[in-house]
Amino acid sequence: MPVAARKNTISEGESPISSVKYNEEMDNVYFSLNKAMSFFSGESAPDEPMLNQYWLDTASNPAVLRRYDGSVWRWTGIHFGTAAPSNPISGAFFINSDAGTMAFWDGAEWQSLPGTAIGFDPGDTDLVSTNLEDALKEMYVSYLDTLAQAEIAVTAAGQASGYATAADEARAAAVTAQRLAEGAETGAVAAQGFAELAQGFAEDAQSDAENARDKAEDWAEEAEDTEVEAGKYSAKHHALKADASAAAAASSETMAAKWAEEDEDIPVVTGEYSAKHWAKKAEGNATVGPEGKSAYDLAVLDGFSGTLEEWLDSLVGPTGATGPQGPAGATGPEGPQGIQGLKGDTGDGVPPIAEGDAGKLVAVKGDESGYENVS
Repeated sequence: MPVAARKNTISEGESPISSVKYNEEMDNVYFSLNKAMSFFSGESAPDEPMLNQYWLDTASNPAVLRRYDGSVWRWTGIHFGTAAPSNPISGAFFINSDAGTMAFWDGAEWQSLPGTAIGFDPGDTDLVSTNLEDALKEMYVSYLDTLAQAEIAVTAAGQASGYATAADEARAAAVTAQRLAEGAETGAVAAQGFAELAQGFAEDAQSDAENARDKAEDWAEEAEDTEVEAGKYSAKHHALKADASAAAAASSETMAAKWAEEDEDIPVVTGEYSAKHWAKKAEGNATVGPEGKSAYDLAVLDGFSGTLEEWLDSLVGPTGATGPQGPAGATGPEGPQGIQGLKGDTGDGVPPIAEGDAGKLVAVKGDESGYENVS
């Protein structure tokens, strides 16, 4: 039963609630107020988050809306900046303001989208852009406006927290504490209203992001020959068409090779043959021409008079100058010793020359009776 209802009951003479129960109720009020305030914004994540609780992360610029999935704060929505926020949720969009590119998170990695190459029909929308990238930028500006309104709601929630502070200070006196509790309950209802309003903004932003994601998936994955919009087709359609063109080109390249190199007498198509076939045929039909003139014949035609031998001799030039003497060769090895010579005849008995007679001419007389020295 609400606190206000208990007041009516008390005024009718019934017993008031116990202080223990009252303190429990007040703790619940403060816990709910804290959750409501932490739902909106802050530079750090709320303590003890609840599943699917939302948090406006103001540590990023611009601020990023995150949802708690039970273990991690997941970024959701559309972000326009120089780097993608961490822990994106599947379907989140990122527009790189430096590179002018766009991508969405498929749950495992960023998938690039050629936004400027994809047309966009703004019919039945509040948008004016005619390509997907500019349309998403417009939605992003609307998303930022939503976040700004959420920040206003945060300020109002902060004002509501004053009621809770007043209630905490008055807890010593039961009657005063009860009046403050009623005021705090009113503040809690107001804070809850602000929280629901902010949640509505967040849900609208999430719905816009989901619609954009679905549209982007159509532009990326719609089947071949199926229009995404009138006269416009998906990236998958164009990729399949390109593959078909590449296969046709490869087939043409193969046929060109056959028209050039198919062997003789093998038709490329029925009754038609390759260039190699006709080259072989032309080679087989060629005739040998007349024998050409020799170099001597050409020399005679050019004015030479003489026989073939004389013409050949004329081709030999004069003897060249003697070249310089080459260096001396190395000394060869010593030869083997020769055989011993024959023994000579017996001499004429010339007397020995005495010591001291060296250099003198010795003459021997005709008879062998004696000798004399001749100086």
